[in-house]
Amino acid sequence: MLYRAQRAGSWEWLDVNLQIDTDGPEWTDSLYGEMTGTIAPELAAMEASDGHPVIEEWSTLIHAETDTDRRWTGIVSEAVPEGKDLKITVIEWAGYPDGLTFDGRIWGVRADPADLVRQLWTNLQSHAGGDLGVTVTGSTPVRLGSDSSDKAFAAKAAMKAAKAALDARTKPRKAKEAEIQKVSKPYATDLKTLEAARKAQADEVARLVKAKAPAGTITAAKAVLTTRQNAVKAKRTARDAALTPLKTQLASLKAAEEAAKKPYETAQAASQKADERERADGGAWRRLPADNPDAWQILRDLCTEVGMSFTTHTKRTEGKPQLELRLHYPALGSYRDDLVFQQGINIVSPLKPASTGEYASEVIVLGAGEGDAAIRQTVSTPDHRLRRNVIVDDKRITTAAKAGAVARAELAARTADLTIGEITVRDHPMCALWSWQVGDVILVQGQVPHLGRVAIKHRIKSWRLLGDDRAVLKLERST
Repeated sequence: MLYRAQRAGSWEWLDVNLQIDTDGPEWTDSLYGEMTGTIAPELAAMEASDGHPVIEEWSTLIHAETDTDRRWTGIVSEAVPEGKDLKITVIEWAGYPDGLTFDGRIWGVRADPADLVRQLWTNLQSHAGGDLGVTVTGSTPVRLGSDSSDKAFAAKAAMKAAKAALDARTKPRKAKEAEIQKVSKPYATDLKTLEAARKAQADEVARLVKAKAPAGTITAAKAVLTTRQNAVKAKRTARDAALTPLKTQLASLKAAEEAAKKPYETAQAASQKADERERADGGAWRRLPADNPDAWQILRDLCTEVGMSFTTHTKRTEGKPQLELRLHYPALGSYRDDLVFQQGINIVSPLKPASTGEYASEVIVLGAGEGDAAIRQTVSTPDHRLRRNVIVDDKRITTAAKAGAVARAELAARTADLTIGEITVRDHPMCALWSWQVGDVILVQGQVPHLGRVAIKHRIKSWRLLGDDRAVLKLERST
């Protein structure tokens, strides 16, 4: 395998025959491969014509090529001195989004998830220093997201408009009430004083009558009482004259306000129903800048939710790379009964069972929402073992469909039977190197310590070359 180093961005060739001691590139299914290697001291210290080190983190691309093809392209993600040498880690280009905050907006309504992946990469490559020459190919018949989010947004906007119209009627009504109160206040104060004087005089007349005072005295007292009664009446008349037109205006304003209440109440009810529909079906498939989502996680979420997988392809160029993210639906791979993976023929490593982690026969996934309103999906499987369950709590899950997909994947991992996690194979006429691809299902045959001879179907998750005539395959149990 020939390795070539290239500067990202300028696409200048830094070394067309890079001397690197490496474990070789790794090809993966729906992940990104990794390669580690060691660079000699003299090369590690070299400076390129642009003034930067030849090997620089997140600046140097390394291509792995055969005589005829470019097989793999990666990015130097880590370069650490180790003694006199420089130890480097190179991640396959598809891993560029990992750890990168997505600042765009994905809003899928009945959208092909493949188109959403394209949106993701278009955004990533629109930034300075982000264009790697990636195109996304493939499509699916699956459609993600509903228009309930858009409808809920429109209903909320209509409710706000109706509320604004109501407020426009409420404000003058309140202002008129305040004006009436302001006008009434002096009259109320005066009437209180006048009424108190009238009452006092009425009490005085009653006292004089009871005491059988002289008629002249009583008559004079009654005259004063009449004057005071007339003063009260006059003040009330003046008050009513001042307030009557204001109250007429208030009645009109109240009628206008009342007329605006019905549209608002109708819009409010419609908004509540729209919100309920959005909660029920999850609404648009969305990732928004305010949530600071990880770009790699968006890609993984889309693949997990719909059962889509991806692989990478790189084309030999002399300038800017031509990188292709190939989307596959259903997931990539087929059963390869034309290939042999058997101890004694081409498997040269012991068959060691992989740990399956903590067993569970039931998975409960809790998504967005609280209490009874939370997204919740439970998936279980009959098993000869005792029932065990596990809860997965992830507030990023906004639909029942995604919760179900996560639950099924978790259950599969926790109920897996005997799994051979890794095998090393040699080049053989019945199974030549490069004759398989990630995602293929193969039959692994051989002897497992303490269990005897087995023949189990496994899916190839990743593989890497080991020298010129061997390869290491990482596997997962297949049905």
